[in-house]
Amino acid sequence: MPKKGRGRTLLKILLALILLFVLGLVALYYTLQSPRFLRFLVNRLNDSISGEITYQKLDFDLDHKHVLIEGLVYKNLKGETVVALDNLDLNFKTLSVFRLRMDINRLRVKGLRIDQSKEASQTTSTWRSTLRLILKRVSL
Repeated sequence: MPKKGRGRTLLKILLALILLFVLGLVALYYTLQSPRFLRFLVNRLNDSISGEITYQKLDFDLDHKHVLIEGLVYKNLKGETVVALDNLDLNFKTLSVFRLRMDINRLRVKGLRIDQSKEASQTTSTWRSTLRLILKRVSL
């Protein structure tokens, strides 16, 4: 009889662990799509570049494998707009996100403006290096 009780206890523990794992995945799924987490990512990106990136709208949807950014602006340290775009729309492979990379199926950009005359010549971070850094972070 005692062996049967141990089996049920182990089964209950296993079911509890599976339930915790599933709840953790659900929490991660909703956290990745939350506006607060997306603002955190943009703030971390701003900490790693010279200048600042701002946006009007940022949507990340794992269900539809879609990212939409509207009103993206990169300003140099002087506060001058160097790169701006009206709309960036991309579709990606879902599984690539869980491997900490983003395989892009489609990328569409509208209203891209790059002003090289406002590029800070005395700093090592230019719009090109910033764009490379952004693309590198997206493709991790």
